[in-house]
Amino acid sequence: MGRGLRSELLKLRTTRSTWGVLAGAVAIAVVAFVAPGENAIAELSEPFHEQQSTFFIGFLLRVILLVLGVRAVTDEWRYGTLTPSLLALPRRGAFLVLKTAATAGAGLAITALATGAMVLTAAAYAQVNDVTLGEVSFHSLAGMALSGGLWAAIGVGLGAMLKSQLLATVVGIVWLMGVDDMLRERLGDLAVYLPGQAGLALVTAPGAAGLTRAIVTLLAYALVMLVAGVMLTNRRDV
Repeated sequence: MGRGLRSELLKLRTTRSTWGVLAGAVAIAVVAFVAPGENAIAELSEPFHEQQSTFFIGFLLRVILLVLGVRAVTDEWRYGTLTPSLLALPRRGAFLVLKTAATAGAGLAITALATGAMVLTAAAYAQVNDVTLGEVSFHSLAGMALSGGLWAAIGVGLGAMLKSQLLATVVGIVWLMGVDDMLRERLGDLAVYLPGQAGLALVTAPGAAGLTRAIVTLLAYALVMLVAGVMLTNRRDV
């Protein structure tokens, strides 16, 4: 199992899309604070979890981390590397579990680096503009980093379920950019259990209670989709 996990991590490290996602995540974290100009300056004194820039970063990062997870598994079918991967580790369930663990770890690391870039950019921007930086909530920063790992894990499950990279990517983006918000308006208080809303709550949660609920909710989605992905993969020809 240890060799299998190292193999999955090696695949991620040597894939250009992983580094592209890292570059994109850091760029989003920097530009979100610099580009808005005066609006961003006015918000810098507010708590981090209440700033629009933080919300915008979380909103976009969940999409690119989901796509990272989708690509991590669907590239195996697309480029024909699934066969040698399963020859090395014949148990498909174990293969997908290791794939999920490695990709979630990469997603967490990428988001943690983007979070660090966000804080440094905000601090520098506040100093340049002679503004006192608002409260930096540990729960919000930890939630943002954790959300990256969980979204990547959900992406792996979605990719394993649908197999098609294009279909899984489109379904994920359409859900996060449209369907989730439409359902939020209809579900009222229950909307906090939607995946997209739980993911954003990880970024904007001011305290431990909201953070815990969001983590449990997203983790449940990741586990359900992984189990479904394993069941469908076991039925497919390779």
